[in-house]
Amino acid sequence: MGPVATPGPAEPEAAAPQPVAHIWPSDALAREMVKKAIRALSAKSIDPSVSALLACYFMTSSPNLGSILKIFDELDAEFRANDYTYE
Repeated sequence: MGPVATPGPAEPEAAAPQPVAHIWPSDALAREMVKKAIRALSAKSIDPSVSALLACYFMTSSPNLGSILKIFDELDAEFRANDYTYE
């Protein structure tokens, strides 16, 4: 019988691959739209055209601006963290 290979030290387990951030052409537009929405909803007085749009979309003349702004803030945080996936 010939020489027998003995197992060497165990290979270290490879770290999980880090997600790769992909920047799509529409990212810049989406980020800009979110920033504009935050500025519009954070203004001291809401532009009448924005109020009309919100009333039409939410079917009420007094939508909860705080809740709407919170959603846009969350979207902005996801963009800033680059922590999102297109589906």
